Amino acid sequence: MKTILISLLMLTATVARAQITIAEPKFEQEATIVMNDTAGVELQLEYAIQKRTENVGTAILFGEGNKSLYYEISGAKSPVTLSNDCYEKDLQLIFSWSDNRLSPKRLIQIFPLEIQKKRRIYNVGDYDVVSNTETYGQENCVKFTAEKYGAHSYLITIPKSELMALRDGNLNEAKKFGKQYLIHIIAPATNNTSATECFLTFGIEKPTLPQLNYMNTLHKRAQK
Repeated sequence: MKTILISLLMLTATVARAQITIAEPKFEQEATIVMNDTAGVELQLEYAIQKRTENVGTAILFGEGNKSLYYEISGAKSPVTLSNDCYEKDLQLIFSWSDNRLSPKRLIQIFPLEIQKKRRIYNVGDYDVVSNTETYGQENCVKFTAEKYGAHSYLITIPKSELMALRDGNLNEAKKFGKQYLIHIIAPATNNTSATECFLTFGIEKPTLPQLNYMNTLHKRAQK
């Protein structure tokens, strides 16, 4: 599928809540990236396959079959990948639900993806073969703020600092591939993961050298 590359600078406008007149997504659990006060880009669903990778070292030492759970999405880029000027401002998107009575933080989580040449990886957590239990790592979850939008949606704001964050310190990955994200629907809650899933995804192109330096500076500060 051909990647949609969008320049935020080409659509110059100051995004302000009172000015936004973009139509809400038509269906529940859809989302639109806000480009300016009147224009948005709909996010697309991508098919993902769940996989488990055994921790061989742990299995040999302790006789336990600990495995990591992850979802694999084909391709290094989302069909909706924004230009790198996106790093220079907060990113906003409109997310639709059946209504907007609940906090969206109880409905969705946004995660950065590990990027490889031909795939993107969403690391879910660990699976213990012995106890048959799953544990989920949420420490990489992207922070966002939200407010009600329209009749049944939310206006989600991801701060610039979150877009710049290097959670795993992998500057080379950002330099080669940029940043990629997915939106994980967490409601209704379930204790099980599915063998296949569809996720809303979006990405940002490779940062410029000054942006990379700033990312690295933020990461070093966070480690102190």
